[in-house]
Amino acid sequence: MRLGFAQYDYKHVEGRADNDYTVGIGAGASYGQYAYEKGFRGKGNTLFTTNSSLDASAYPGLTGSNPLWGLASKFKPMALTASADVASFDPVHVMLSAEYVRNPAFDRDEIYRRTGLRMTDGSNRAYLLRVAVGMPSIKEMGDWNAALAYRRVGSDSVLDAFTDSDFGLGGTNMKGYEFSLAYGIDSRTSLGLKYSSAKTIDSPTLYPGEKFGVDSLQIDLAVSF
Repeated sequence: MRLGFAQYDYKHVEGRADNDYTVGIGAGASYGQYAYEKGFRGKGNTLFTTNSSLDASAYPGLTGSNPLWGLASKFKPMALTASADVASFDPVHVMLSAEYVRNPAFDRDEIYRRTGLRMTDGSNRAYLLRVAVGMPSIKEMGDWNAALAYRRVGSDSVLDAFTDSDFGLGGTNMKGYEFSLAYGIDSRTSLGLKYSSAKTIDSPTLYPGEKFGVDSLQIDLAVSF
């Protein structure tokens, strides 16, 4: 059995109202410094516009609008992991693993003090449960393993830029399961199959009752040297 704990502390990633804007002059040199850049962010984290109240382009949907989106929450996630490898049926193993994540920096009162916005949704917790049967690693022809996993990733449990890009096409605010199978077709060569089904937990931007979902099937050939 193995146990692990990790503490992450992201500095200055949260958004705040950007006051580097002057009527008649426009944006200053540092305007946009609190934005969570779209080229970096994934999807799922709670966002708000960091534009100055003097900036008329802050409103999405208006002609010429330029909303600057920032993270509503701070991020200091704590992760607890546990795994067990049951080798009683060697060479076939039964491998169990779990992970639980909580972001204690997600504080609705703190968000209100910093942004002036009162949040009623969002989640700061995530977890993953996984069971695998077979060989711990695929080394020879005929080796195999299969795994089934379920995960639920709350909107503000972790930064959406750093999540698994395969599950639900990346991001947070997703839940669902994965099934994978790998088989050794030659020495140090394996063929893998993975199916995943993910849906959003909350969908405030879609029609009531509708969920964004992604089902994916992946096939890969792996060769180790």
